[in-house]
Amino acid sequence: MDQNEGLFTARAAAAWSRLKRLLFGQSVYEKLFARMMEIDDRAGAARDRGDLADALTGWREALELAKHIARTFGESQTIFENLSWAYGKVGNTQLKLGNLDDAREAQIEAVEFGRKALATPGREAYFSAALAWQVRGLGDVEAARKADDAAFEAYSEGVRLLRRVVQLADRDSGNLYDLGYVLLELGKMAARLRRFDVAEAALREAVERAEEAAEHAFDRSNALDLQTYCLCSLGDAQRDSGAPATAAATYSRAAEVGKSLAELAGGSLGALDRWFVALDRLGDARLDCLDPEGALDAHRQAAGVARRGVEVSNGSVDALSALGGSLFGIGYTALKCDKTDEAVSAYRECVEVQRPIVALEPSGTSHRTRLATALRYLCDAETRADHFDAARTAVEEALAILRGPIEDGEPAEVRAQLVASLIALARLEDAAGNLDPARKAYEGAIAEDMASLESGVGAPDAVRSLADSHLRRSSFELSARCGDAAREHARKGTDLLVRVVDELGEDWFCLDSQLEMLESLGDQYQDAGDTLASLQLRRDWVDLHRWVARRDAPGVETLEHLTSALRQLVMELDSAGATSEAAERRDELTLVEARLKRVKVGQLPADPVPT
Repeated sequence: MDQNEGLFTARAAAAWSRLKRLLFGQSVYEKLFARMMEIDDRAGAARDRGDLADALTGWREALELAKHIARTFGESQTIFENLSWAYGKVGNTQLKLGNLDDAREAQIEAVEFGRKALATPGREAYFSAALAWQVRGLGDVEAARKADDAAFEAYSEGVRLLRRVVQLADRDSGNLYDLGYVLLELGKMAARLRRFDVAEAALREAVERAEEAAEHAFDRSNALDLQTYCLCSLGDAQRDSGAPATAAATYSRAAEVGKSLAELAGGSLGALDRWFVALDRLGDARLDCLDPEGALDAHRQAAGVARRGVEVSNGSVDALSALGGSLFGIGYTALKCDKTDEAVSAYRECVEVQRPIVALEPSGTSHRTRLATALRYLCDAETRADHFDAARTAVEEALAILRGPIEDGEPAEVRAQLVASLIALARLEDAAGNLDPARKAYEGAIAEDMASLESGVGAPDAVRSLADSHLRRSSFELSARCGDAAREHARKGTDLLVRVVDELGEDWFCLDSQLEMLESLGDQYQDAGDTLASLQLRRDWVDLHRWVARRDAPGVETLEHLTSALRQLVMELDSAGATSEAAERRDELTLVEARLKRVKVGQLPADPVPT
């Protein structure tokens, strides 16, 4: 056979192959595609019953079949679609299994084949929507990997694609819902990146698209569910950006939509959960706004919804946890409203709700620590009500729970809970007039903090916690008229706070409670007539506020705190006859007050905070 004859034979074979596929290939493709769909159904059923490993096996088989179809029939828009779909299924399941590298690899392939399908002429709206969901899946993987910038870019692309879909097609409720959902993910990621302007814009648009979808939908429940979720996420972003009043208004609106959702969905568990979350966060935001009565009302409503959830779910762990959280919120805010009896009642019920959760999942450390936390707060409430025996029973149970996990090598959070419980025990014994047991409890808290520091676990939290324990011990010793011990612990506490800010570079908002404690301790020393100790604490207090002002590119609130601290110090220096230092501090106060005035009228200060 010469070269030309060979070439003719090859061409004839290729032509016959094309003719064979034209005549018989479609039925073969349909059989293979039907087989792939059967595998998908089987894998989906495995996923629904919680067997993710079996689901992954099935979708890997579907992926191999999609690859075989591609090799057999060549490249086409439909082939690209099959491969993108199959890789996406594998990637999503790997993500749920926690296999982040494998999930990312599969999702990148899904996006790549989705792009090829979209680049092929025809059905732009359909393939834009399909690619948007694969891109969103990649964003989910990047978010799980803590690659926040990459996740933000993926969600942004998903939004651009779905906006194009809405533009090309009718404003179908499904397309609007999909756009709202990806806008939600984009907004949440922007808030995580502290890009609050982007977050608010994305989340507001997500709410609008969900509202529009609800207007066009035959079944409004999914759109209302998305709308409630978007409003809660918008409230979260507003609260994180320092706008609690705006966040409270947003959560209030979310609660209204959540109530409508629950009514429309016939009180389903998912709808009740959305409504509960909105009310629970509304309570927290109102407390941020210094509205404890409003917060208490919201938490009471949340508890009512949570009780319905427990009934609907026949006492599931998630529903019981929600009820326990709302009862905890009632207890906390009731104490803020000086409603001690209601707080005690709520905390007692919270403890009883947490017990069956621990019984259902005895190995769950988080459930055990939540029970211990509820017991500790119950101890504080019982102490405030002068129920000392009941308080002691509660805190001793909390300590017994927490000492178990620590012996098993549990994380630093458990040790921090143990320290807090020992402090609660110390306050109880102090209130009951048992000074030696109180002192022993404070010593135990300090010893636990020291152990955390020596093991290197939890710094700088461990340093801050140790400073907190020393300052509390100083206050106790001062009340017990042990001046030398009080001064010793005050010195240790303030030295540790300096270490937190200078050596460890902690953010200023982490020191709020310690700064308040330092101010209170200074007042105690002043009332006790210990002028030298009081003055030193005031100096430390001013120094820390000044550091905060330098670190925080100060706004009005920061400068007001520094101004107040300086005024108090100047007054005490004048009273103590320290005229020279008083004059220096007064000059510094004048500079800070002038800067505060400029900030209040919107002029950016040009001069640095005095050092």
